[in-house]
Amino acid sequence: MTSDGASDATAVLTMELERGVVGDAATLVELRDAATARGTLAAAGRATGTASEKDIADAAKALDGKLTAIEETLYQTKNRAPQDPLNYPIRLNNKLAALAGTVASAEAAPTAQARAVYAELKGKIDAQLVALTTVLADDVAGFNRLVREREVPAVMVREK
Repeated sequence: MTSDGASDATAVLTMELERGVVGDAATLVELRDAATARGTLAAAGRATGTASEKDIADAAKALDGKLTAIEETLYQTKNRAPQDPLNYPIRLNNKLAALAGTVASAEAAPTAQARAVYAELKGKIDAQLVALTTVLADDVAGFNRLVREREVPAVMVREK
């Protein structure tokens, strides 16, 4: 049986961990939305083959590389089958979720080690979120500016 102080400490850390996991899920949606939009424009650039669209396709590829690096640090993107977590290393969001389960299931206050692991994971995740914010603010804005400057139509249909 835990004391009220231990229960409170467990509840506080568990809530912080859960907020981190939910925040990571929102970040994943943001990353995937950006990837879908970039992929559409890059495909259009490759389809028409003009120099202007090729520049856009190249810029989309560079942007994609930056966002993919962030995504793959936060999430294991290669998991497809149930056994894949055994074949590919877990990433920051999985580590945070596992820590949340460990802390929530304990019958004592969170240990100093659990708090240290949380602080380390939070620092690494925060660094990736800062990088994502920078890429979205600077690189996505630059990419969108390039698309506007080149007057690329929103919908492109191949001519027959």
